[in-house]
Amino acid sequence: MIVLLALPAFPAGADMIGPARVVDGDTIDIAGRRIDLRGIDAPELDQTCLSSKGQPYKCGILAAKALAAMIDRRTLTCTEVAPGGEGNPAAVCHLGWATVNEQMVIDGWAMAGPLHGQPYVRAEKFARARRQGLWRGSYEPPWEWRRREDR
Repeated sequence: MIVLLALPAFPAGADMIGPARVVDGDTIDIAGRRIDLRGIDAPELDQTCLSSKGQPYKCGILAAKALAAMIDRRTLTCTEVAPGGEGNPAAVCHLGWATVNEQMVIDGWAMAGPLHGQPYVRAEKFARARRQGLWRGSYEPPWEWRRREDR
């Protein structure tokens, strides 16, 4: 009998470097390993928000598209800082000198996470003041939406 073991693409705690595929507005995949962007929370893919004119739109899809446009198949360097949800590592990711996690908040497509978002609170205030991304209209914070949707 032959037993094949799936080894992780990166050892636990190591930097994860490579081109990333976007899963949603706060989750990426590098070399088959799903990574949570630490300290931020973006709308879920099927979450709906309201525009400044009160029109519903799929804000979760737009958040994922914003992250995909930012990354655009370039190489990311992600440093695991803690265990994430569902067994995924939680990491801070960099694209050159820019911190991807923070940039998603600055652009208004994610919020400073309620549990670990302290580094990004100022970025959130900045986005809110400029009415960037989600702040152009109204929306339910992703953690409240998940609780209401029982996720």
